[in-house]
Amino acid sequence: MLLQANSSRTPYPRIVTLGSQSAFLQNEIVQRILRLTDTSSPNVLYLSSDSDIADCDEFTSIFIKNRCKVKCHHCNLNLHAYKEELESLLSETDVVICNQQDDQEHYQLLGHSLFNGGNNFVLCGVSTVMNAILNVIHPTTTNWRYCRQDTAIASSSQAIQLLQNNHTLKRVIGIDPLAAHIIIGDDSMAISGTKSDLVHIFFKDKTDHTTTIKSDPLPTSWKEPIPTDEFIEFHEPATNPHLDTLESLIDTDFVIANDAIPDVSHRRVNSASLHQKTLSEVSIEDVFPKIVAAGKPSALQLGPIFDKILELSGKELPNLLWIGTASFDRTDRFSSNTFKFREMGCDVRRLDVSDEDTVPTMKEMRELVVKWADVIMCAGGNTLHALLRWKEVGLDLLIKEASLNGAVLCGGSAGAGCWFSSLHTDSLRPDNTKNKEQVLADMDDEDLANWDYTKISALGFIDAMCVPHFDVTGTNGNARSDDAEKMLEENPTTAAIGVDENAAFVVVGDEALAISGDGKATCHVVVPVETTGEVISAPLPTTWQEPVPLDEVLEFPLPANAIPHLEALSEHVNTDFVVADGSNHSALGAGGSEIFPKIVAAGKPSALQLGPIFVKILELSGKESPNLLWIGTASFDRTDRFNSSTLRFREIGCDVRRLDVSDEEDVPTSQHMRELVVEWADVIMCAGGNTLHALIRWKDCGLDLLLKEACEKGTVLCGGSAGAGCWFSSLHTDSLRPDNTKNKEAVLDDLNDEELKDWDFARISGLGFINGMCVPHFDATGTNGRARSEDAERFLKEDPSTPAIGIDELAALVVVGNEVSAVSGDGKATCHIFLLRSVTDEVVATPLPTTIEEIKTFHSRHSCL
Repeated sequence: MLLQANSSRTPYPRIVTLGSQSAFLQNEIVQRILRLTDTSSPNVLYLSSDSDIADCDEFTSIFIKNRCKVKCHHCNLNLHAYKEELESLLSETDVVICNQQDDQEHYQLLGHSLFNGGNNFVLCGVSTVMNAILNVIHPTTTNWRYCRQDTAIASSSQAIQLLQNNHTLKRVIGIDPLAAHIIIGDDSMAISGTKSDLVHIFFKDKTDHTTTIKSDPLPTSWKEPIPTDEFIEFHEPATNPHLDTLESLIDTDFVIANDAIPDVSHRRVNSASLHQKTLSEVSIEDVFPKIVAAGKPSALQLGPIFDKILELSGKELPNLLWIGTASFDRTDRFSSNTFKFREMGCDVRRLDVSDEDTVPTMKEMRELVVKWADVIMCAGGNTLHALLRWKEVGLDLLIKEASLNGAVLCGGSAGAGCWFSSLHTDSLRPDNTKNKEQVLADMDDEDLANWDYTKISALGFIDAMCVPHFDVTGTNGNARSDDAEKMLEENPTTAAIGVDENAAFVVVGDEALAISGDGKATCHVVVPVETTGEVISAPLPTTWQEPVPLDEVLEFPLPANAIPHLEALSEHVNTDFVVADGSNHSALGAGGSEIFPKIVAAGKPSALQLGPIFVKILELSGKESPNLLWIGTASFDRTDRFNSSTLRFREIGCDVRRLDVSDEEDVPTSQHMRELVVEWADVIMCAGGNTLHALIRWKDCGLDLLLKEACEKGTVLCGGSAGAGCWFSSLHTDSLRPDNTKNKEAVLDDLNDEELKDWDFARISGLGFINGMCVPHFDATGTNGRARSEDAERFLKEDPSTPAIGIDELAALVVVGNEVSAVSGDGKATCHIFLLRSVTDEVVATPLPTTIEEIKTFHSRHSCL
């Protein structure tokens, strides 16, 4: 069935039927009545028989507390006079509370006014009064009834007797004393004043020639009503034949997108054509697929996730198509899932295919799915049921076509897992049904816990197993995360993506990232290790501004491979990496030779993006948009570090390329490296991370000598942290820190606080372009609890042959030829030179200047560099 959510439906009448007059004393019910009006200060008219007028003050007290204007009126006039007075009163009334007893003529007048008087009020009363007023078909509303002929509305205490005495009735909407049933035009909902008082559907259950009367509670948490026909059949189960044998269908193959997903088998590195673009530089319509997979459906309404869906759609108000098959097309799920999109004015429609009799023609489905929708949202619920129905009606192939056309695919829970090649699902949970509330009411806790998770196939847009609700425990007592790990141990074929309930996994083409909806939740990559058989996992950072290659994400927890020195890194701390004589600097001579070195060494990588330091790099390059080469060896060539380190250069239009040599398999030919490093690059930026690992790899592949050659040519050398220290003759490093690895997040997740503190700083050799010991992060304290500045003094006392240069995190040391200065990125941070006085064995520190005047004075007094 095709439905347009914003289509006009009869907004009136608005009827509130209460289980008793005492329900008016419940704030939740009164608040809901007030929200049905069109004003912030409604006028309330209390109609009563003469004998009941004293109740007015009591039953309207909460209305008065909510700043309503209340008028009490008793009906002791003759019919003609009452009619004239009632018409006058109703013309200024927003809420009518009818407490008239056994007054049929007055009831008919009120009903006539509700439908024919042009009035716009909410009518409230107990079930006996509302039945007397409304259980007739009024001349102008022949298509509207208070309730269907086979249905009655009554207090819960009367419901069973009504069903027993009236053989034409199929059901009764029974209202507990402190609850209410609301009708808005053709829609209905239930509300409760207390947790224990509810609205129920009482119905006749015929089994083995006997008839019993049962009841099921209706949800009272809905913010919006649902169609009345759906409301009164809410307790009835879905009729799909496969639901009786769902377990036998778990091996069905639903994959349809594996032949269309982008190829991510190659790493886009070391390419002369590489220019990684930001999303703003790429036409979003050209990207496929675009997927936002959330841990639960409501997470799609959270700001960061909601905004990402809009961004990927490329429109301020995208057309949204809701496919509710997994929720058995329940309107309450449609209302909650799409609320924020409808609220902002999006055109929202729904496609119902859960039942065979609601499936539209293939032409109608194609028009809606492929041609109309900008965003396709799939509901949470029973994923296996949804996939079976989509396969049966051909909707799976239409969704694939829509994705190829640029539609955003999104959803939470089942609506997240369906986009993957497989998923960890609770589809066999006994209450994962259309009539979930009835099942919950009928089964005990033991029955509800007697089920297992299972792994099923899905559509295959993402080649991994999805584990939604990753941070929760199922009603069977098993944590999703633990159960998914067991599945991977038993069948280690693919990695898994665990999505916390308030997070989302976003795929854009062949790249991906995690988004937190609440600032805490994230996604997790769970990977089986082939060599050991164990399963390891790591949380994905949610701070990435740009996605990274999906194949890199799926290997996120894995340590660096095939790098023998990482097993015994401490054995390499005494390796000599010097390739340049720090005293052999060149000024611009008569022969016109370039000044070298030109170095900008920052306290941490992000400081290179700060205005004064960024401008200094451009100034030294001599170009408005220099060619930038990023060497990410210290960060193990992680693309997230490339993205963050080079963002500002890419934003101003620089041609930015990367050279990956951390893994032996990525190293290009010597000729190709020379073309990039020596001939092409105007600026070379080295990543932060593990300096010792980087220096070893550069020495192994000959990159260190190419960097020397580039330096002597006049190329600007820059970096932060490890990318700063590498240019010095020695550096103070945390390379032996246990989490200073490629899979840092996995290590942090695995080690306890005590283990993370158990390490020491080390002093190692650098490339030697600057004769001194570099101490990056000078104003910070390591995770071992030691201040960098204090620890560096220890090494200086052991070897005072060269000075030490401490660089605050938001500062940079700038070396141009034989001159040195400091640049502050924030106006406060600076650099420090400290020396050992041999007479007193005391370390003396001096902050370096950050202004032109200070620089002149400093160079006249110091020549240590």
